[in-house]
Amino acid sequence: AGQGDILFITQRRKTYYGLAAFLALLVLAAVVISLCTGTSSTTVLQTLLTASSTTSEIRGVPPPQTTIAPAAPKMCMFWGDPHLVTFDGARPSFYGDGEFWIVKSPQVSIQGRYKGTKYTYGLAATKKVAIGGAFIGQHIIQVDPMDDNGKITVDGKDVCKNLGTSYENVNPNFPFSIVHNDVGVLPDKAASQFDRHIVHISLPLGIKMTVFRWTN
Repeated sequence: AGQGDILFITQRRKTYYGLAAFLALLVLAAVVISLCTGTSSTTVLQTLLTASSTTSEIRGVPPPQTTIAPAAPKMCMFWGDPHLVTFDGARPSFYGDGEFWIVKSPQVSIQGRYKGTKYTYGLAATKKVAIGGAFIGQHIIQVDPMDDNGKITVDGKDVCKNLGTSYENVNPNFPFSIVHNDVGVLPDKAASQFDRHIVHISLPLGIKMTVFRWTN
């Protein structure tokens, strides 16, 4: 299932001589530390009691910290009839009608509906985008093209009907926002002759999506 109205998705004898020698050396080391630093006998006893901990803890050296660098952001683009650039930089060919996953993971679900248009000589263009999944609390965001009374909706309700308008989900657990304006860099200069209706969607997990709405 997908999002919205799109059909998306033998034991040896023990010996204690070595242990006794080790404890004797340990006590001697503790006494030396006490004499050099002026530490009380109570501290010596505490040192002996914690001797089973790791070497770094006994010496007072903190364990090494592992730092993982954040992953670099990736971008996927699709436009026209359609031209595709995947997150890993591939450029697959795709021309058929239908409904397909753009992103599919346990948290994120994004799908597109593709259909031929007269401008693309029957080759498929994006006719709708739907966003859903656990990362936005199972809300459903859909963006249509400008024709056929196309809309921008959240859970079936119209939002951002006009340029210069915005919508924000106020739930702090699943924050997202939508801005509808004419600001953005076109993926194809051939579209510069048309009025710009650009939808900027900011989502949890650092995901951002820009949808250019045209009349198909």
